[in-house]
Amino acid sequence: MKLYEYFAAGLPVVASDLEEIRRIGSPALLARTESEWIDALRRALTGGRRDEHVAFAVQHDWSVRFADLMAFLGWADREAPPIARMQAP
Repeated sequence: MKLYEYFAAGLPVVASDLEEIRRIGSPALLARTESEWIDALRRALTGGRRDEHVAFAVQHDWSVRFADLMAFLGWADREAPPIARMQAP
């Protein structure tokens, strides 16, 4: 969750090289070794990839994540459950 929030804010992300982060196609800079971490941190501080980060976040905003969850639960073709129809105050 934090990953999406950081990208929505346009922040660079440096993370451990995990399969889950690769699976979602994240633009995070991934590192395994000490030297990879140092290099990734340097690139994060000097790189101008804000637009890429925000674009990734837009593709994974809550409406998209909710639709994916409904599809996963098999509710994609049904009316949203009552809690999903509630209006925020």
